[in-house]
Amino acid sequence: MNSMALPDSDEEEEAFSPQTLRIANDPTLYTKWNRAVAGGNLLLAVCVFMDDVIYMGASPSVTTEFKERMINLFEMTDLGLMHHFLGLEIKQGEGGVFVSQAKYAANLLHRFNVTNCEAAITTPMNVDEKLLIEDDGSGKADARKFRGLVRGLACLTRTRPDIALAVARVSEFVRKPTNQHFGAAKRILGYIAGTRDLGIWYSNGAEFKLSGFTSSDWDGDRGSRSGFVFSFGSGAVTWSSRKQGVATLSTSEAEYLAAATSASEAMWLRRQLGDLDEEQEDATEILCGNGITKKPLLHGRTEHIDVELDLIRELVSGGFVSLKFCNDSQQLADIVTKSLPREKHVDFTARLGLCTYRSRVR
Repeated sequence: MNSMALPDSDEEEEAFSPQTLRIANDPTLYTKWNRAVAGGNLLLAVCVFMDDVIYMGASPSVTTEFKERMINLFEMTDLGLMHHFLGLEIKQGEGGVFVSQAKYAANLLHRFNVTNCEAAITTPMNVDEKLLIEDDGSGKADARKFRGLVRGLACLTRTRPDIALAVARVSEFVRKPTNQHFGAAKRILGYIAGTRDLGIWYSNGAEFKLSGFTSSDWDGDRGSRSGFVFSFGSGAVTWSSRKQGVATLSTSEAEYLAAATSASEAMWLRRQLGDLDEEQEDATEILCGNGITKKPLLHGRTEHIDVELDLIRELVSGGFVSLKFCNDSQQLADIVTKSLPREKHVDFTARLGLCTYRSRVR
């Protein structure tokens, strides 16, 4: 695919081939730059997934020319301004862009017979509940139905960081689910019933600066969890809640592993933004616990995380990331690593940019 112009000669065609315009950082992204300007500026960005194509340009003339040439080359349908893409619902306005999965959530609720009568559930997890792999005495659940529910919930996490941890936890039990595990998954559905219209709002007037939060939850033999949330402008753009692959001996070690994962994500995002003409000149700030902002661990018991420690040192000294202290009351990444009480969960959800569309367009 050519991202903009179709040359006449074979020599020019080679220069404008898809491979020369494809971004190495993301194989689905193609860009066209104006190299006549000092430093270059982005003219056109095209994202391709199977037979779906979305694009944005520096001017209406650029996007119109691209669209016309594509339609002349391929059998395509122009759907106009983007409203849906890969299950996401997009609403674009003068003030910003709203991304949600409200229709998908409604279909999932209908499929599992969950109605608004369960909308009183205000958090996706019970703070006091511990889910165990071994038999908890509640009886075996329908494994096939449980896996279907977990898959459906996992799809919702693409726009819902507020349920990422809850879904990650129940997904650990897809092999031999119990009724307790099924109940935990149904609780997430009950929470969705009352928040199905939530999506992420990206404001046009926000400062477009990449920043992140990182957190961990150390649980000894059960395995620790790493989590991060990155925002660009007014809303979260990427988040993660995963079990750590290395056993850690303390909360500090778990924090370093989480920070290394977050730093790697920051570098990937910085490259993506650079490809889209949003180069981050300053170091990306990552807010974390107090201990990790000091000198990294050096004692002999940390050989198993030396690679992660070296990565953090390299990225900090290179000016790519900056680790800053953040107290627990402001640590947004806790929403993807810890079960939070209602007040804190609601606060963090809003600060991640999650809201209803109506609340932004009044």
